[in-house]
Amino acid sequence: MELGLTQAVSHNLSTYRRSLENLITCEASDVDAFREAIYAVWNSVARLYLDCVEITRWNTEGLSTQEACGGEIIASAGNGRSIVEEERVMRIKLRSYLESSPIMKQFDANSSLAAMRGLRSHVDYVQSLVLHLPEIYSESIRLQTYLNNLSIQPSMDDLCAVDTCVNHMGKNHISFVLPALEWLYEESSWRS
Repeated sequence: MELGLTQAVSHNLSTYRRSLENLITCEASDVDAFREAIYAVWNSVARLYLDCVEITRWNTEGLSTQEACGGEIIASAGNGRSIVEEERVMRIKLRSYLESSPIMKQFDANSSLAAMRGLRSHVDYVQSLVLHLPEIYSESIRLQTYLNNLSIQPSMDDLCAVDTCVNHMGKNHISFVLPALEWLYEESSWRS
């Protein structure tokens, strides 16, 4: 994998984690601060989606033979907690923040376009964010580890793990949460 791509993706993974951590600590009663925090998450998630597309394109060219992948799944976040624990903690914090935030009462969830994406109520938005953002968070930790391994000593197992990780993150989580982030940022979605 190209060094420039690896470094750019690593930067975007870190930026995403910081933006999500900033979201759950932003002022819970200031719509503008909340929208800016949502924008940072939306922007970083969109960049990760483009990274997933680029890595998939690169891996499609690089993995022209269907080699068997049998590497271990990275389970540690490097801070003493497992990646699963990191995801669980982030999910609890995010749910608590969103459900207790008075700001969500100012959000108008009634949009025919959003409804077509399954976003019909505040509960739908909260469920989408709480399901997908922590999963992306944990996958970003895992992907960061695989990319670091590739930069130190490239192996087919790590390359396969990167491919699996970006496909899972992009297709199962990023593509589903982008509409919720977009509508939450949209100024017309907020009551004065």
